[in-house]
Amino acid sequence: MRECLRDHNLLSVYYDEGAVEDLTHLETCSNCTARYRRLVHDLELIGQALERLPAALPARRQDREPWSRRVVLAATLAAGVVMVTSIGVWQWRDAHVNVQRQRTDDENEILRFLADASTGLSAGGDGEMPMLPLASDRADRDGGELEGQDGSVDDMEGI
Repeated sequence: MRECLRDHNLLSVYYDEGAVEDLTHLETCSNCTARYRRLVHDLELIGQALERLPAALPARRQDREPWSRRVVLAATLAAGVVMVTSIGVWQWRDAHVNVQRQRTDDENEILRFLADASTGLSAGGDGEMPMLPLASDRADRDGGELEGQDGSVDDMEGI
């Protein structure tokens, strides 16, 4: 005796694509007949459930929506680029770069001379600056006499 039919063979019989041998076995085997009846019952339940489902939702028209989304996205990106660029230019304008030109040989020579002269003039013998006499202490041109604050004449020869 032949073994029982597989589920694939039972489905083929249900869709009228089964072999003649499978049909004769189904008529003689009570086990395969019971399985075939359960399969038919299950397929009918599935068909009824599918008929009760609501109709498929209509597909959205996509002729303009992706285009408008792309335009909005492009405009947003362009605005961001303009904003970042304008901030960069604004900051760049406020930045000042100080560039010094190179000195010529004549200018370097003059600066060395001035530095030497400054050092020579500021160097004192013992580090003290010489004191200049005050205007009231200077001798008068006519003989070394100065007129005091009270109008009297002093003799400067003894000093």
